[in-house]
Order: sequence, then structure tokens, then C-alpha cells
Amino acid sequence: DGAAIGGYLIAHPWAGAVPPALDTPLGPLPDAPDRLWLHDLALLPACRGTGAAAAAVARVTALAVGQAGGQGWPVWLVAVGDAAGFWARHGFVAVPGADGGYGTIMARGALEAGRGSPAGDCSREAASPRRGFVRAEARRAQR
Repeated sequence: DGAAIGGYLIAHPWAGAVPPALDTPLGPLPDAPDRLWLHDLALLPACRGTGAAAAAVARVTALAVGQAGGQGWPVWLVAVGDAAGFWARHGFVAVPGADGGYGTIMARGALEAGRGSPAGDCSREAASPRRGFVRAEARRAQR
């Protein structure tokens, strides 16, 4: 449709509360994952404040909910720097007793599971499956 990419979100299946090592190839994914690990979310400056981050988080959360035979996985991440507030605004909470080493481990979902423009089209409606977002999820986020 001619729209440019305005950002990205990278997440992958993971097992256990120990975060993936930084600056190291991820290697094979676990045979028995119990969570979705959100590695990174980045938006171009023109896309910030447009709802694109909320749409991306809604999409990755929807992916996690559909896992484990409908039981769903929690989404975990390490909030680095001063990002904990950003993630809290998107429904993530600090995981008690978890050591992120390089930041605060946060999760959204069952903690008890233990387991257009030249800069890019940032509108929720413009997000398409080819860019990792789904229009239906974006519409839900607008409501």
C-alpha cells in the first residue's frame, strides 16, 4: 500500500525467568517455552505519541494469549534505563524477586505462571500484518 515502516517490535518464545543474555546470539528457541519475551520496541520520533506503541503491545499480547493451547503465555521483558514507567503505562508490572541484571524484569499476563509519511505511517489504521501489527487489534486499542 506504499506506507513506510515507522518502527518495530521484536519478541520470541522463551522458557524461565532468566532473561536472554545481551550481546549474544539467541541460539535455538526452547523446546518448551512458557512465556513470550519482548526484546525490543522502537519507533521513529514521528511515530511516538500516536498510539503505535499501544497497538504493537496489544498485538504481541494477543499473540501470547493464543499460546499454550489457549492457556496463554505471559509477556516478559527487561525494562532498561528509565523505561519502567513506559512499560507500566502499557500494563506491565515488576516481577517480585526477579533479577534482570541489566534492568527491571516486568511482565504482563499471569505472573503466577512462572513460566504514510516519509518517516513512516504511524497511524493505527495504517498498521498491516506485513508490518507486524494487525488492523483489528489497532481498532480495539482505539476504543
